[in-house]
Amino acid sequence: MNFKRISLLTIIALLVVFGLPFSYEFNTPYISKLNNVWDIIAKVAATGSLIGLLYQFKRERDLNEADFIININQSFITNHKIVEVYQLLESSKEEGQKTDLFSDKNISEVANYISFFDPLDSLLERKIVNINTIDILAYRFFLATNNKYIQESLLARQGKENAWISIYKLHKKWRDHRIENGLEYWQEEFDLSKVKVYDKLVSL
Repeated sequence: MNFKRISLLTIIALLVVFGLPFSYEFNTPYISKLNNVWDIIAKVAATGSLIGLLYQFKRERDLNEADFIININQSFITNHKIVEVYQLLESSKEEGQKTDLFSDKNISEVANYISFFDPLDSLLERKIVNINTIDILAYRFFLATNNKYIQESLLARQGKENAWISIYKLHKKWRDHRIENGLEYWQEEFDLSKVKVYDKLVSL
């Protein structure tokens, strides 16, 4: 929050505390009608304290979100099973998804990779984090969700789609965010949004 924003908040808060700033009848400051100047000082001080608390809250929230993204990124890169799946997904993307690199023996590991992102939709809904905070993970997310082999074996497997509702909802939010803001979006030709049940699941 910069100085201009603080100044604007201060002005708004003062208007709320003192009511209408000017008398329409006499065009004189409403503040002159207060009998005790110490009341004015106390109200100004209270307003300043409130703004200070709001600024501190925002700063602490920003720090908490930074800690969160650092921790989740650390969890990702230190889990060798997840890193192995990530490498497979990279290889699949590089070859244009021409062959299925995900055998039955590692499909459970792929499921764990996708489940890694599962809590993020709930955190966004509850406004604990915002989408800009988690956007550093976007490439890893779309690398999996926009892979046709992952869709066939897990995300869009008939009768199993409901198990991934939170992933579908997260995909919708994240996809919209990146497209609306002109950000890079990966493997669009295999977009999860093309799955038949997509619109139904994201609306639940």
